[in-house]
Amino acid sequence: MIEQINEEFQRKNEENKNTSFSTSYILKNNYLKNVLKNIKSGTTMHDGITKLINNMIGKFSNEAKLSINEVLELLLNKTKRNYTAHGYIEGFICPGSIDTTTRIFTVTAPNTAV
Repeated sequence: MIEQINEEFQRKNEENKNTSFSTSYILKNNYLKNVLKNIKSGTTMHDGITKLINNMIGKFSNEAKLSINEVLELLLNKTKRNYTAHGYIEGFICPGSIDTTTRIFTVTAPNTAV
């Protein structure tokens, strides 16, 4: 699903490349949790990017025979899991630890006792 949205963003960028449209379709900047929440809440969509994401979710939900709300719940839960997993990974990579519930880093100083 997310890959399909990214492909559609790339297609839109190619269409807009030689035009005066200032809209840039970048997945990382536009596919956000608050956009999914706005779509789920039924908030009126004024920008093309949100409408495009909504249309892609609608298309996917029809193909998967799921309701739009079910697809949105799956996507929102996936976003939450990715955020938590990223925190755990950072905890292993960074010299210190991370509390994934609050996302607060605790850096442990090396033992300097002689």
